[in-house]
Amino acid sequence: MPVLQPISWNSRRKDEFRNFLQFELSNTIGDRAELERKWENWIIQHRAALPGGTKDFPYVGASDIEVPLTDIHYQPVYADFMQTLHAPEDYWTVTARRADRVDHANAVRRGLTAVEKHFIKMRRVNMRRFIDQILLGTAVVKNRWHAERKSVRRYTPDGSIEKALHRVSQPRIEHVPLQRFYFPADAWSIDPDAPGGARWLAQEFFVTPSQLRVWANGADQLPGFDRDALARVIRFVEDKERPVDQVVHEEQGFKPFHDQKIRVFEVWARFDVDGDGVDEDVTAIFHLESLEILRSLHNPFFHGKWPFHVTQFLPSFGILGIGLAELDEWAQETATKLLNAQIDNVLLANTRMFAAPLGSNIQPNEPIYPGKVWLLGPDEKIQEIRLSEVYPSLPTVFHQILQIAEMRTAVSEIRQGNLQGLPSRTPATSLLSILREGNKRFDMILTNVRDTDSEIGLRVLQNLAQHFPDDQERWIAFFMQALGERDAQLFLEVLASSVADIEESFGVSVTATSAQVNKEVEKQAFIGLLQIVGQVGAQLVQVAQLAQSSQPGTPIYETSVALYSGGVELLKQLLARFDIQNPSEYLGNMEAIANALLAQAQGGNAATAALAGPLGLLGPASGVPPQILGPSQIGGLFGL
Repeated sequence: MPVLQPISWNSRRKDEFRNFLQFELSNTIGDRAELERKWENWIIQHRAALPGGTKDFPYVGASDIEVPLTDIHYQPVYADFMQTLHAPEDYWTVTARRADRVDHANAVRRGLTAVEKHFIKMRRVNMRRFIDQILLGTAVVKNRWHAERKSVRRYTPDGSIEKALHRVSQPRIEHVPLQRFYFPADAWSIDPDAPGGARWLAQEFFVTPSQLRVWANGADQLPGFDRDALARVIRFVEDKERPVDQVVHEEQGFKPFHDQKIRVFEVWARFDVDGDGVDEDVTAIFHLESLEILRSLHNPFFHGKWPFHVTQFLPSFGILGIGLAELDEWAQETATKLLNAQIDNVLLANTRMFAAPLGSNIQPNEPIYPGKVWLLGPDEKIQEIRLSEVYPSLPTVFHQILQIAEMRTAVSEIRQGNLQGLPSRTPATSLLSILREGNKRFDMILTNVRDTDSEIGLRVLQNLAQHFPDDQERWIAFFMQALGERDAQLFLEVLASSVADIEESFGVSVTATSAQVNKEVEKQAFIGLLQIVGQVGAQLVQVAQLAQSSQPGTPIYETSVALYSGGVELLKQLLARFDIQNPSEYLGNMEAIANALLAQAQGGNAATAALAGPLGLLGPASGVPPQILGPSQIGGLFGL
């Protein structure tokens, strides 16, 4: 692996880069002040905590309860996303884009699964990521290589303690809190090569002086840390915390009384480093208050992409999406007012005041309790005074607001596991149809997540190939143990190839399906699929035998080949419709037979030999007439 070199600046270009960062970051911090206040309000809205004070209108002690509508809608969506993406054993599926890589695809899939389970742990990443995506509308993840070395003390087998060098070098995907991620306000995409792409991106860090010193000592194995600049930056320790972070701590009731740290930015930018008129990809650690550049490098990734990925809940016009908190903001505020009005109305309607004549023995502020005896004089009478009546229009309007909110968010009672709103004799087919219609929006969102995470999986594979030469012995031992000798050898062959070759040779996609249905519905769908495949497979067996017994070039042969090839392609499309990501693994033999039949129609001798094996099982030598084969036997012969 080539050694990464820090940028060789001349003084003028470095000053221009420093001024560029100061101008862009300072303006962006000011531009997004109103946006951060919205994030703060949405976090408070989602928490819906009880207020600490006492409401004094329309009377002292009036109801002041927040309707947790955003959280009610958030929880089933969050659970659906987590269950859908992490139900399969493999987070990523790999397909070969070149014929010479077909044998490697399964090994690469198993290798990525081993890396994901041991090092990346996407479930942990998504647990934090989906909170931002669902509530605030936008989530950011960072796909990088984590390298670290530090001195530690550990126990030896005999119980003594020794000093050792602890080294970590592995792929890492981490959630970046939205309030720590910066981009230009006029950007339409985080991809600098896309139309309206951001010229720069930045991640904000709050670090202690000791953490900065660890970076400077090369713990992350990247060169070029300016120690003189570090000495000047360390003086800027202060109590600083993002307003959004303050709100999070306040809502949790666990706010630190001080947090002395230094704020630095990791910036990824397009900038003309040497003044030749061509922008280059640069990454730098920048301290805004002192304008110090602690380190600057060319893009360290061989694939040439920046490490950030953004996913949206509902797409909007720019980089930021629309989340449930924004969708529910109006409904939660309105429903809160109506709910408090209902509680106050019921309380007042069931509260009685008493009018007592002057001269009676009832004293002002005298307590009232059940069984109390009132002593009255002659002709004295206690009268009841009602404060209010119950208004049925209040709950009616309240439920109307909830129905409108459900229509906007698509989070209905059915999705929340509540069927009370349905008639008692609703047919199962009608319920399934309602579920499928309601799932269309969430299928779209999950498809966008799958597209983004598919790219993340490819970048993980490329980063592994880039850093594999740095620690070959450790990676070889890991994959030998995790995959076995054969698959490990195939996967290591892939890692030994170039980053560009990997992108051309393999397609990486998320294994999870997009259908948001419960397990029973999913089981019924797959039973139906199995029956269809069994029926079609039986017919294709007969067509294949007819083609084998016919002479190439005759109408019967040509028709049989066309029917067989078309039937196999339709089966592939059917499996794809059921969100089976690797239909070729189920139809491998059938595809090979179809290709061989087509080749034989063109007169190829090799194709005849290729047909001898698969179709020999069904020919006269097998002694089993095809018409008596059942669906299970046919499925076994064709890998179904």
